[in-house]
Amino acid sequence: MELIEQRMPAQFSIYLYADEGRTGRFEVTCFKDQKESVEGDSGTNVWSKAAKGCLPGDDPDAFIAALTEALK
Repeated sequence: MELIEQRMPAQFSIYLYADEGRTGRFEVTCFKDQKESVEGDSGTNVWSKAAKGCLPGDDPDAFIAALTEALK
């Protein structure tokens, strides 16, 4: 979250949801606006630890590039 705020200040509201237990999963989904989120749109999956093999902080430039792309 700190990385997002540093590189893209005041552009996002961030909500955290946890799986029950310790799953090892980590995913980031971007909704372009509140309406998309509230209406149940699936949004854009920006980051998946399972697919990328690492957390966003391990490759911050790739993470910010993926967020930027999702906002287009």
